[in-house]
Amino acid sequence: MSGYPVSSDLSARIKTAAVALLIILPIILWGKKIPFFLLIGAVNVLGLKEFFHLTLHEKKLPVFFLALLLSFVLLAWGYQNSDGLHVRSGLVYVALFLMTGAFFLFMLYLFDFVKFRYPSHPFFLVLFGLLYITAPSLLAVVIYSLKKGEWILFFILAVVWIGDTGAYLIGSTLGRHKLHPAVSPKKTVEGSIGALIFSALTSLILTAYLVTGLSLIDALLLGLGISVIAQLGDLGESMIKRRAGVKDSGTVFPGHGGMLDRIDSLLFAVPFVYFYLWFFVPELIIP
Repeated sequence: MSGYPVSSDLSARIKTAAVALLIILPIILWGKKIPFFLLIGAVNVLGLKEFFHLTLHEKKLPVFFLALLLSFVLLAWGYQNSDGLHVRSGLVYVALFLMTGAFFLFMLYLFDFVKFRYPSHPFFLVLFGLLYITAPSLLAVVIYSLKKGEWILFFILAVVWIGDTGAYLIGSTLGRHKLHPAVSPKKTVEGSIGALIFSALTSLILTAYLVTGLSLIDALLLGLGISVIAQLGDLGESMIKRRAGVKDSGTVFPGHGGMLDRIDSLLFAVPFVYFYLWFFVPELIIP
């Protein structure tokens, strides 16, 4: 997510984004579960790798491989059971509880209410890494199994990415007031407001064409909610990088950084949309 002046690597950012869109969007819109599952699996592995590289500087391989193994088990289970998960209310409530807990812990960490010495809590990091990266990946697989799943995921991506563009444009032209300078000094309040406006408008427009069945109120709340959650997710990942003393989480995408830099806004936005639909628009979730 952005909200800061135009950088010198804008050309690299645009080229990388174009290549990523040409690869990712066809896989999503194709509607085939296996290619999408492989894509999510790759995202999950790279995300976990970067997360543990940032938090466990000693590169404790047993911890990473434990998380990787558990993540494969969870994703495989989600792939096999995605069609029937929506009617298992007990599992949905457990998932909601765990994801909400992870999000609030993330916010406490972001606003400096809690501190962790990562090397002292390696197995806590395994649990958090699974909730932070693998659980949203699993929910993306679950959403994809829905009748309009590919369009719901495209809707989420579009709202986040266009909101990001709005933050970039408004922040680069009107940005004056710092949003959270201790974590991300280039992001501005004006850029954040731009993201909210662009995301809300995108949600309202796409609802009429892609995710029919949503009321205008649902579309507005989803757009605003996705934007808020996405921006908080981006700031939280920035905090992890700042405490690790690095600018980017990795080098997978030239001009964009690592995988976490690209998905940080989605890691809580995807669960937010799933749970919102499950509770308030169940006809899109429950067969």
